[in-house]
Amino acid sequence: RYAYNEANFRCPDQRGLQPSGDLIVTTGLPSLASSLPLDDICQALCNDFPVSISTDPGRFLCNYLYYHSLFYSHNSTCAITCDTTSPQPSPSVGGDTAKKPTCYSLFVHVPPLEVIAMD
Repeated sequence: RYAYNEANFRCPDQRGLQPSGDLIVTTGLPSLASSLPLDDICQALCNDFPVSISTDPGRFLCNYLYYHSLFYSHNSTCAITCDTTSPQPSPSVGGDTAKKPTCYSLFVHVPPLEVIAMD
């Protein structure tokens, strides 16, 4: 559900880097939350899969990746031109211009195949 703007790697990454107390994005907020309806997604999946929502991705690569993806998705917009004369706005030439999110971010931890078989 959340990612935190702090890089405190407990061990070096593949390049040998091991940040301690660094910000992931210097201009970023202390934490970011997914804008997706996670409770609804979890509910839809829980009948078929053992899923749960995590509030803490740790402070290693998972958090680093998730914070970057949330930061990008929260700060990404595009101008969409809509035809306001039709009942269902659709992209067209003319009409009102509104800013809409262009992407969302979801981080999923997938357990080893010994825990959940591929089939």
